[in-house]
Amino acid sequence: LTSKYKLKDIILGTAAAILVLNGMAVLAGGFFYEFIPDWMIKTIAALAFLYFAASTIAGDDDEEEEEGGKSKIRFA
Repeated sequence: LTSKYKLKDIILGTAAAILVLNGMAVLAGGFFYEFIPDWMIKTIAALAFLYFAASTIAGDDDEEEEEGGKSKIRFA
């Protein structure tokens, strides 16, 4: 992208995307808060946190290392 577009355009586009996505997240959060009870939101958040904590502790090493510690990614 940096060779195709000016740095200013990349920064402005990124900032605009962040603002739009955060605005949509706030609106969606407000919508869900109106219709879903507070205790249910807290329970779902706690279960999601515990799931991600357990999956992190379990350590899925497939993505980080290949056999012998060499990565599949090669630079041209």
